[in-house]
Amino acid sequence: MKKHPYARACLKFLLNLFLCSVLLYLLLYLSPGNPALAYLRRSNSLITTETLKQAQAQLGLSDNFFIDYGRWLMKVLSGNLGQSFSTGAPVAKILVERLRVTGLEVVIGFIISLPLSLFLGFFVGYLPKKHIYRPMLILLTILLSLPIYWLALLLIYFFGFKLQLLPFVGSASLKHLVLPIMANVIPATALASKLIAELVQDLRKKECHQIAKYRKIKRRYRLYYVLVDLSIPLVTIIGYIFLGLLGGTYLIEQIFSISGLGKLLLDAIYARDYPLVLAAGLLTSFVTFLIYFLTDLILIRLNGQPEKEEDALVQ
Repeated sequence: MKKHPYARACLKFLLNLFLCSVLLYLLLYLSPGNPALAYLRRSNSLITTETLKQAQAQLGLSDNFFIDYGRWLMKVLSGNLGQSFSTGAPVAKILVERLRVTGLEVVIGFIISLPLSLFLGFFVGYLPKKHIYRPMLILLTILLSLPIYWLALLLIYFFGFKLQLLPFVGSASLKHLVLPIMANVIPATALASKLIAELVQDLRKKECHQIAKYRKIKRRYRLYYVLVDLSIPLVTIIGYIFLGLLGGTYLIEQIFSISGLGKLLLDAIYARDYPLVLAAGLLTSFVTFLIYFLTDLILIRLNGQPEKEEDALVQ
């Protein structure tokens, strides 16, 4: 019996999330040193055999891996993410506070990057002459190849130090997020624009579009069918734009000292704050797999439509 594609997508999403949670907990379990010992030292508690056992029980590390993982997973499913070693605050509360900043960065970057990528991609893809099209592709390739940390430092130097137009430390206001978002958007937009331009160029060479051109069908109708043909790869590119911005934000937050989820995760790793590392890593994995899952659902929905539209264009 053939599996339903939506059910298969749901199963893949849940399986990926489960395997990622196992991997995260396994990395904690195999990490050098004793998490319970680190917890006692951070809390300035007396370290004895008895207090060590109590700390291990409190952290859920008193049994073998499978029992400890199962206990931790049940707590996560019930909404209990534990308490931070560093501050003693509930991990869920910390994540919500930091997620607002990271979410704002990613959403604003996505709102800027998506229409800009579509415009540049179609503009470059519709350039009539190769001696103009090729240099534009080279320029986009250079922009997407720029290391994000180098680009961020360049923006800080010119707009922060030289011109002193924009702040570049912290996230006290939206003005503080301008340079980080710029550094994140430029490579993501360049990559998406290049992919779209190459797809448009290839589609324009297809027989159905050549026939439509010779039959002098209006440009706006031809553009509509190009969009229809591009619907499936465009959905994939849009998903990659969002994930690229999310991944870039984690590095950007370190450079600009922004109190977001990425900085929280790296600071927690340095501080060996295990509950915070597990929760932030799991949340990042959840968002990543959720984007892949939604992309899969849209692709399943769109699958098969371009061929029907292509026949309509030729007719």
